[in-house]
Amino acid sequence: MNQENEMPSLLLVYWRLLKPRVVMLLQITAVCGVVIYNLMNETVTDKDDIIRILNQSLVVLIGGTLTGGGAGTINMWYERDIDNEMDRTDKRPIPMGHISPEHALMFGISCVLLGALILWNYGSLEASIVAVLSAIFYVLIYTVWLKPRTAQNIVIGGAAGSTPPLIGWAVAGGNITETIPWLMFVIIFLWTPPHFWALSLLKVEEYRKVGLPMLPVVKGKKYTRNSIVAYAAILLLSSLVLGYQGGLGRMYMVVATVLGGYFLYLSEILRTAPTTENTMRVFRYSINYLALIFSTIVIDIYI
Repeated sequence: MNQENEMPSLLLVYWRLLKPRVVMLLQITAVCGVVIYNLMNETVTDKDDIIRILNQSLVVLIGGTLTGGGAGTINMWYERDIDNEMDRTDKRPIPMGHISPEHALMFGISCVLLGALILWNYGSLEASIVAVLSAIFYVLIYTVWLKPRTAQNIVIGGAAGSTPPLIGWAVAGGNITETIPWLMFVIIFLWTPPHFWALSLLKVEEYRKVGLPMLPVVKGKKYTRNSIVAYAAILLLSSLVLGYQGGLGRMYMVVATVLGGYFLYLSEILRTAPTTENTMRVFRYSINYLALIFSTIVIDIYI
């Protein structure tokens, strides 16, 4: 167990357990789900309409952060021994001794339940169910079953992190069987593997040390780089096909081509010149890509 000279406040510990930087990126996509539904299905002409969208977005941000962050906290409870052995994770609250494992587990479960209740009470039952199922999938299917057993863990497990747009769509009053929310789901689902594989290339020896079968550990770095290129190409093509099927306009198609094409370009550079700098370029751009492609959907529908 690591030690720190000064013990942070309990509120700060709770905040760190929620992994806000990771969770908030996905909650931005949930807010996009809210905004896009309203632009497509509701009138947005006056202050009351704006207030409605802001209220729905706030419900999504709070409820989604609690359910997603709670699931992540349970993940940290389950993987506390592994986290203590990795430089990437040994500064988390449990390895640092800032909170007991039992306390963290109860906090995580409470967050999931509270977030689901907020989504149900102020959003919709459908949104709450999707959020709870996502948390269960992340903890039981990804963390407990897939992650320690297969190199394809993030491919399948990525479904849990792809649901925020569905939750946002449902909170706004939409039916999640419609095309547009699934367009957003698929984009995140296909984005997840190359994003995390780039990170795993940077931390491959840490994963090897703790025995986690991440793709570069099992298949090697070359295979992983080739897989990043393949997924970047699939993501580009899928974003265009799904955009066409979803009735998005020319502006989306052009920008999606540029954004996805640049992602593919950086991935190909990494494949041919496998340096730490190029790996970081892919990882950092992948974060920007997700925010930009979702912003593009919103703008395309608005105009």
